[in-house]
Amino acid sequence: MNKKVQIGIVSMALITLCGIGFYFLSETSYQKQVEVAASELSSNEKKLKQIQVELSAIYTDDSKQFLKEEVNQEKINSLVEQLEAYEKTTKETDQLLLDLRKSDQNKYQLNVNSVSSIKNQLQAVQRKLNGKYSVNGLFQKPYLIDAESDQDVIIIDDLSEEQLKDVRDIYYQKEVKEKQGFDDVLNEGLDLATEQVNQINKTNKMMEELYKDGKATDLADREKYEAFKKEVELIKNEKAKESFNNSLKVIEENVKEREALAEQEKAAAEEAQRQQETVKEQEVALTETAENQTQSTEPVPAPIEEVPAVETPTIQPFVPVAPPANSGSGGSSNSNSTGGNNAAGSGTPGNGSGNTSGGNTGNSTVPEPPQAPYALNPYTGSGTFYATYEAANSAGRAAIDINGYRIITEFWSDGTEKYFLELY
Repeated sequence: MNKKVQIGIVSMALITLCGIGFYFLSETSYQKQVEVAASELSSNEKKLKQIQVELSAIYTDDSKQFLKEEVNQEKINSLVEQLEAYEKTTKETDQLLLDLRKSDQNKYQLNVNSVSSIKNQLQAVQRKLNGKYSVNGLFQKPYLIDAESDQDVIIIDDLSEEQLKDVRDIYYQKEVKEKQGFDDVLNEGLDLATEQVNQINKTNKMMEELYKDGKATDLADREKYEAFKKEVELIKNEKAKESFNNSLKVIEENVKEREALAEQEKAAAEEAQRQQETVKEQEVALTETAENQTQSTEPVPAPIEEVPAVETPTIQPFVPVAPPANSGSGGSSNSNSTGGNNAAGSGTPGNGSGNTSGGNTGNSTVPEPPQAPYALNPYTGSGTFYATYEAANSAGRAAIDINGYRIITEFWSDGTEKYFLELY
């Protein structure tokens, strides 16, 4: 082998050895680069797992529906800061990965997209915390604690429809994915607050119908008062309930006054009816009495035969006069009860007034029967009869749906009076 060939072989061997050496040097450097990237990824992965562990500990159970009571805004802010630090480190690590071979990039690319998932979880936690605070803030004590809800909570004083609407617009879910999950329970709390606010508004509308300007309206009655009182009792907020006390008192007093007046009018009407019935009975009795008196006072025909005089309470006592000395025959005598002269002043015996027969003595006559009472100004109208003026006047005042009334007095011959009530 000549010298040139030998030099060529040696040169090629040197080149090969240099190439091999350079390769090994480059590969060693690359492996170190891979190790650095892998170490960074490992560190980042530990940070990410720590964030995930803390994020899971926020919930009451594995269903990740309800937040623990101790979870607050400070805790969420801490997790957000940790995630931001992780993102910054991850960007640096991503740059290292870009310098690696495709095979190694694929190998270490698995943990790169975890940040967006954690961000979504933190946003969900933030919304749950805000919703919990907002709904609990509607009540005097917390509605939701951990996973337990209190159905007996009472809304805060002076909670307005606008305040409630603002919370409902943000957190009320028309469709919930899980029954009795966080959104469903939050909806129930919003419904509780809405029911209590609606109850106050409903009662206010009833009050406006029955109470205005410090007085009860004409629409107030017992039935509506009791319904209004029942609605007040359904109000849970004590301050709101007490705000109706004055209107309740005024309406109640007004209803009692109206009921008392109605009772008086009813009693007066019943008394008027009773008096009408009494008057009718009296009229019937008076008619029967008048008929009996008419029958008893008819003229009695003069007796044909002489009868002994009968002394009665209605006949004036008779004072006998001694007969003259020369009496006539036949057992009859003429006697002038006026001192011997008749009404004309002659000596002729009186015209029968002094005659007695068969032992009759004195000036004995049958008295005229008493005359029945009669109306001096007979009433011919269609009014209702009353025995007293007070009864007629009371009935007139108790009458309803009339323009007025008048009382007409009928005077009788015996001094009595009757009263007739005319309505118009």
